[in-house]
Amino acid sequence: PADGRAEAVEDDNEPTMEEKLMQLGIIEKEKEDNPSNSTHTLMPILPNADSVVVLLRQALRSNDNLLLAQCLNVLDPTVRKNSVHSLSSVDALELFRSLVQRLKSG
Repeated sequence: PADGRAEAVEDDNEPTMEEKLMQLGIIEKEKEDNPSNSTHTLMPILPNADSVVVLLRQALRSNDNLLLAQCLNVLDPTVRKNSVHSLSSVDALELFRSLVQRLKSG
């Protein structure tokens, strides 16, 4: 457009946000007794290392402190350990810097 703004292009093949969250294992569909009912409820599920590491990378790369805090609040020590082990050295260094900054500020 003439005003310099980019137009939003819809891609019918692109997965919805719900589908992306389900692929990451962050949410799952609740099984219903009546399959003819087209509505469903999304139930949060416990995070696994695969889902946490994706969010952790996103938090580190975008400097998103709220998302980083959510990743750090995962209670399962195995998930935490496996998530950190899955980080690249660049992301691990950024995590270290973020943790040092958090310790300094509070």
